[in-house]
Amino acid sequence: MNLWEFFLPPHVQWTTDAQTATTATGGRYLGLSVCFLAVWGAWKHREARIWFLFSVVGLLLSMGSIVYGMAFPFLFLNHVMDALARPLTQPTRYLCLALIGFAICVSYAVSTLSFQNKSIVLIIIVLDMFVWGGASLTIPQTKTPVIPCTMEGPVLLYPYDAQDGELSTSQLFQLIHEQPAAHTGIASWALPEGKKAMDKVRGAGFSEGTRMIRFSQLYRLGYRWILSKEELRGRGASTDVCGDFIRYRLQPR
Repeated sequence: MNLWEFFLPPHVQWTTDAQTATTATGGRYLGLSVCFLAVWGAWKHREARIWFLFSVVGLLLSMGSIVYGMAFPFLFLNHVMDALARPLTQPTRYLCLALIGFAICVSYAVSTLSFQNKSIVLIIIVLDMFVWGGASLTIPQTKTPVIPCTMEGPVLLYPYDAQDGELSTSQLFQLIHEQPAAHTGIASWALPEGKKAMDKVRGAGFSEGTRMIRFSQLYRLGYRWILSKEELRGRGASTDVCGDFIRYRLQPR
């Protein structure tokens, strides 16, 4: 991101799926009114300056590892947090530091104002919020898929679960069929026996471009259904049609 995005509201593009994740922009506007008051508070009150510095550190960390072709502080912190606390490897989370520090600086700025001037400041902040800030944004909506059939038991989705990488499409389908899937854990979540479920699924031949899937092995792993956009080869499953999908019911052998 660019430094000016904190102070001038750019176009906001939300992340709603794996395809839009790389094009997400905006959403980090702090508010010109808030920033001005924070600077004023730090200028007028010595006690606020440490909090202003606290906020600046948070801003620099939230910008990421490489900015303007240079290494920023987060690059070094990221390596440390990768070993100690994986959730803290997301740079935008350090904006919390900036918000805390700026809030304290603003409180110092308005502490000596009269009631009338405080009312004017509040109106300016509210207008800033509704015209350019968070209150002006439309809440993002993610379209969920439609599955016209019901299933009982864990489900695999082809080709999405057969692909390595981002599984957001599979997760959307999981919301609809309301059954367990083979998704990976997040950040530092411990895994049973130190292994991912997906590794065993791949071992059963469930991968993109596979020639033969061992349905019975998937059944022993606990899966009961496969929804596929194309015909799959293998033994140990009965088939029928589920909307745009071919539905495979896995069977024990």
